[in-house]
Amino acid sequence: MPNLNPKYKIYVLASKQDHGLVDVLHEWQDGRLPVDITCVIRNFLKTYKKDIINTHHGLLPSFKGGNPSRLAFNVGVKLIGATSHFVTEELDTRPIMEQMF
Repeated sequence: MPNLNPKYKIYVLASKQDHGLVDVLHEWQDGRLPVDITCVIRNFLKTYKKDIINTHHGLLPSFKGGNPSRLAFNVGVKLIGATSHFVTEELDTRPIMEQMF
């Protein structure tokens, strides 16, 4: 990533699953994510009460979680894609809005 001056200030909104949060914090700590993390909010869905859309880098419902490409590769899938879905309390569940291959 290019050096940003001044750094962007961001909030990190994390689900109850830690895989995404841990990845972001490692990138930031190692200097590969040139932003100022102002706030980390976990379990924000209970208070936000509005629709949130997630673009998941795998085909749901088959490949949930933080590394869907590896899961797909391990079972011999040759074509991968992405899924847009509304965020719910459960990790990578429906309703699915769109899928692209």
